Amino acid sequence: MTHTRPFDPILFGEAAIDAGTAELNAQMIELLADQPDWWIIGASAFRATRRRGEGPFPAPVMSNRARALTITGKDGNEIPLRVIAPAQPRGIYLHLHGGGWVLGGADMQDPMLERIADNTGQAVVGVEYRLAPEHPYPAGPDDCEAAAAWLVQNGKKEFGTDALTIGGESAGGAPDRGDDPAHAGSSRLHPVPRRQHRVWRLRSRHDTEPASIRQHAAGAPNDRHAAILQRVSADDHRPARARYLPALRRSEGPVPGSL
Repeated sequence: MTHTRPFDPILFGEAAIDAGTAELNAQMIELLADQPDWWIIGASAFRATRRRGEGPFPAPVMSNRARALTITGKDGNEIPLRVIAPAQPRGIYLHLHGGGWVLGGADMQDPMLERIADNTGQAVVGVEYRLAPEHPYPAGPDDCEAAAAWLVQNGKKEFGTDALTIGGESAGGAPDRGDDPAHAGSSRLHPVPRRQHRVWRLRSRHDTEPASIRQHAAGAPNDRHAAILQRVSADDHRPARARYLPALRRSEGPVPGSL
């Protein structure tokens, strides 16, 4: 018999939030309180201020270990890949950055990706997928799918291994779980690699790699899964959805929530 309540609602209450996480969340809310919303100043302007380190966060630190690859997407577009890898990788981690398909970049979390490469022995490959509103849906997910398919075909030749791990934070965790209105209920990533792992960092401390990555790479059991899910209203997601999915600008029905 199928369990009718697979999730314990108590786990999603305020009392279940770790004290350290609650403190961090409060600090983040305070830091961001006076910052302009990106949908007011524009996505491009907001991206530029973030790269300059304006606001509460410092400018991103670029790794001198990173190298670039370029592949071709389904629309004939070039897709830059950012690689941080040990000398002899034991696997490949395809990283899809977060940002609601509107913000972020493959080069904006190099220190975290360096640690993942060092701690797991995997070649970390970040995808510089196209961003909305300049490139509305399905441009971003299409580029992620193209990168995964390319690694399935070329990973062994390029990195000496075909063990492929896929993950990302926020929107970057969506394509490998089928959170896609055009492919509802099925994964976009075909053919599916023999080793697939999704990493959720919906609300975790920045610049720390999830322990699940290290456990997965080392083959250790990972029987403890914990996540703190941010409860947001539908209106909180609408600015990004309006740019990512213009056709849903006036929609009041079910909408994707892969932010």
